[in-house]
Amino acid sequence: MTTFEDFLNASNLDFEPPPELREQINETLAELNSELYGENDGNGGGIIGNPPKLLRIDVTDQSGATYEFSAVANDAEDADPQLSYEWQIDGTVVGSDSSTLTHAFQSEGDVDVTATVTDTDGNTNTQTKTVTVALPDPVDRFTVDTFKFVDDNGMPVQQGQPANIEYAVSDADGDDDLLALRITFGYSSSSPTDQSSGAVETLGGTFIYGPSSTGTYDVTLEAMDRDLYTGDPIDDNGDLPDGSNFTGGYADDNGSFVTLQEETYTIQD
Repeated sequence: MTTFEDFLNASNLDFEPPPELREQINETLAELNSELYGENDGNGGGIIGNPPKLLRIDVTDQSGATYEFSAVANDAEDADPQLSYEWQIDGTVVGSDSSTLTHAFQSEGDVDVTATVTDTDGNTNTQTKTVTVALPDPVDRFTVDTFKFVDDNGMPVQQGQPANIEYAVSDADGDDDLLALRITFGYSSSSPTDQSSGAVETLGGTFIYGPSSTGTYDVTLEAMDRDLYTGDPIDDNGDLPDGSNFTGGYADDNGSFVTLQEETYTIQD
């Protein structure tokens, strides 16, 4: 650390200031050394580098429930690739080793997004940003990929003929939490049927109903995701805590469905 004596020796001046002035000058130089070069480790090991500067956390993109964050940091001693990062959301570690984070949220509200940057000397800096998460409208969280009337061989049919329904629905907001579909072929003699599974990206198949009675039918396609579900927890295999498989009937009593598509279909003599 540079001291007042160092200045005197370098300048070859024959000057002895009063003790109180010498003390003030040395205190000022000590503060200046700390700001410019970092603190001394106190064990004769030299200078401890200043921590990296974490300037800010930016929300760089949002698609549905999926948000992308970026930590903007710099360090006088390390290039950016030598800095390491850790991300937390409301105190839970959700990512590391990258200055960016992509995260799909399951619920709305204010969350604390925290980034910690560390340099090669182990010095750290942390910053927290409060983000208000807004989820898409329920109907916008799903995409209807296929919804058409087919015969028993999967071929398209015209209005007036008995029909089944070929369908496929996928997750549209990036969190892959689609739980159940429900198709209702509504008529006096019909009943709704649930197509269900665990949390998967796509649910699809053929709803075999094929009513033969003449009349006009109201056909409704509905979906449920984890945000609409209120029952017991479901694992990634679609199983309930007791080991039984999640079923559409169970979904009926433990959440709400969103209507994705409605059609009218007429069967004639």
